[in-house]
Amino acid sequence: MMRLRLFDIEFKISFLLVSVFALIAVFDRECKLFICFLSAFLHELGHIFAMCKNNCKPKSIICNLFDIKIIDNKRVLTSFKANLIIILSGVIVNFSVAVIAYILFYFSELEVFFTVASVNLLMGIFNLLPVSNLDGGQTLYLILSRKLSFETADKIIDVLTILLIQPTAVFGFIILFNSKYNFSLLLVSIYLIISLVLKKSKFY
Repeated sequence: MMRLRLFDIEFKISFLLVSVFALIAVFDRECKLFICFLSAFLHELGHIFAMCKNNCKPKSIICNLFDIKIIDNKRVLTSFKANLIIILSGVIVNFSVAVIAYILFYFSELEVFFTVASVNLLMGIFNLLPVSNLDGGQTLYLILSRKLSFETADKIIDVLTILLIQPTAVFGFIILFNSKYNFSLLLVSIYLIISLVLKKSKFY
């Protein structure tokens, strides 16, 4: 792990993530994957900014290839409203960037703005899915845990994740078979499977 400290927050970045990013920089001529990484970075910045505004600045942030883990000690002590704002702030940032980029595309007709808008819009929608480790799953867990036990809420999210993985994987294979090169939905289903397997009580 690479370690660095910014604004009194410790960042730990895996060498695998750095290696993948370096490969993208070399081979991603159209910068589409770079835009995806940048959109994900802005998404996480939204969470961090909201945490700082609600007096629960993260202690450390661990960045892996399939996961970004924000570690803090005060988050569980914040109110329901503050937690909801923190969870949804990343999606709000993505949607805001999408709107701004679409406006810039409308006036400039530069394709890069359309790509930025599309990626951020899709990333925002994707993160709203009621799936473990995604903002939608975190939000649903937060709401359910007010009425149900933590264990019951956790099981409900896991079931929803499994139910979403199956059709996503099937459609991913169908699209891949018909298009010969479109791996997008298949990669999404793989990501969801990995996030479910690697989940370690990440709900708040």
